[in-house]
Amino acid sequence: MRHVQLPAIALALLVAAPRPAAAQQARAGAQREADAALQAERARDRRWQKLLPFRAEAARRRGYDLPLPFGVSAMYVHNVEDLASSDLAVAFAKGGAVPAGTTLTPVPFVTTDGLRGRSGGVQFRADAWLLPNLNLFVNVGRMQGSVDVGVDIDLSQIAPAVLCRNGRCQQHLDFKATVDNVTVTTGAIAVYGGQHWFGSVMASHTESFASKERSDIRTSTAGVRVGPRFHPGRGTELTVYGGGQYLDIDTVIEGALEADDLFADGDALGLRYRTRAWNPTKWAAVFGFNLQIAKRWALQAEYQGSKGNSRAILGAGFRF
Repeated sequence: MRHVQLPAIALALLVAAPRPAAAQQARAGAQREADAALQAERARDRRWQKLLPFRAEAARRRGYDLPLPFGVSAMYVHNVEDLASSDLAVAFAKGGAVPAGTTLTPVPFVTTDGLRGRSGGVQFRADAWLLPNLNLFVNVGRMQGSVDVGVDIDLSQIAPAVLCRNGRCQQHLDFKATVDNVTVTTGAIAVYGGQHWFGSVMASHTESFASKERSDIRTSTAGVRVGPRFHPGRGTELTVYGGGQYLDIDTVIEGALEADDLFADGDALGLRYRTRAWNPTKWAAVFGFNLQIAKRWALQAEYQGSKGNSRAILGAGFRF
């Protein structure tokens, strides 16, 4: 603890203190500046609030305190997903890669034993309240990571016996494919609630555009969230919520792999494939919170989890 001498402090205050009239004028000037700044901020808010949302005045007359109409935010997203696959079609080339455009043939002797993906990246969101209870948003970002791919190959029934000595035509290959996708998400959120609770329903669609020789992926999402609102004071609002999230992935994945020194003569095996992939577990539990500060700033954290799948989100936003 810091100790000071009270007489010295009192003397300093007496020397520095302005005369009563000057002090009053200084306080009045500071108050005028604060009032002018507040009026300017309210004027900016009214200018934006005249645009959206539609039917805002009707909602205010019913006692609803509406959020500012426009928002921008950034979030970090980390995904872990287990996918199943079927309807595999392939083309082989002994000694090197399979050229693009080669006709792929369904084969029973090549199977995949599951795909497991891990990815993360930053997403940027812009949103607007179209109606007092309807928010529209668009996300743009980039997801990077990897997918573990297991492939079982059994060529013993079609390859010459001389090439399949010592079981070399029966192989299990593990590959790690890289993920580098640009994602675009569009969606809507409908909200209903009061001062101390809320409920929401959301739906969105995501297009993931892949680089190199990989497939674009389309996903659809729907979710429900509900929870209480707390008002700690100083213009802050804390919302804690739980719910469920539905994620549907059903897409066709194409790519090319190459295994070195697979055959007895040392040649590599090139493999080009096409397979249908989907997520067998579509529902996940959701837990999270949102902290709003002075109606303009917000912090959010959310976790979605189910068997074999998880998603974590951390974000910050600004409204105007």
